Parts: sequence; structure tokens; C-alpha cells
Amino acid sequence: MLTLTRHVGEGFYIDDVEWRVCTIDAALVSIELVKGGAFNRDFIRRTEGAEIMPGVFVSRGRAIDEDYGTCKLVFSAPRSIRILRTEIYEEERRQNAAGELPGPKGAAA
Repeated sequence: MLTLTRHVGEGFYIDDVEWRVCTIDAALVSIELVKGGAFNRDFIRRTEGAEIMPGVFVSRGRAIDEDYGTCKLVFSAPRSIRILRTEIYEEERRQNAAGELPGPKGAAA
């Protein structure tokens, strides 16, 4: 299992498919597919999770702050499927394009 804290407007990648958090309220969190496939929106209810891609299930964690538009998303997927915050995914792509070795910021290559 993997837990990501996301704000409204922030996203995550499942392999090379980008998703974004659209809305957060007491009853549900809505996420939408941004690119990598046809438009799709899923609703993650407080009481049940959803299979948003084959083999990838997401549910809403208990911690949620509607005032700040923050929620925890809990993922269950095979280890072969990469799930990354958008900022980490984009940093890896930038490093790969520049021929840099991935690693912590400031680490010597």
C-alpha cells in the first residue's frame, strides 16, 4: 500500500498516466485522468474505494482537511506498477532527458 497526501489541483502518475485531484468534500474526492487516455473522472467515496485502472485500487484515507483542500489517497497495486507524485515523476523525466542520474537533489552524479 502507498499513501499520498494531495491538495486540490495536485496530481499523481500511475505508470505514465496522469491523474489530478479535482474536488474534496466530506462525502467524496473526485479525481480525473489528465493525459495518457480518454477523459475519465472517478469519485472516491469515504466508505469505499475504486479501481481507477486495471489492478490499481484507490481509497480515501481517514485524514482530510476540507478547509485546505487536502486529502490522503491510499493505493493498492502490484509492485510492478509505479505510482508517483507529479512533481517526482516530472523531475525523473527532466533528469532522464538531461542524461542525469536520478537521485536526491544535490547528490553528486
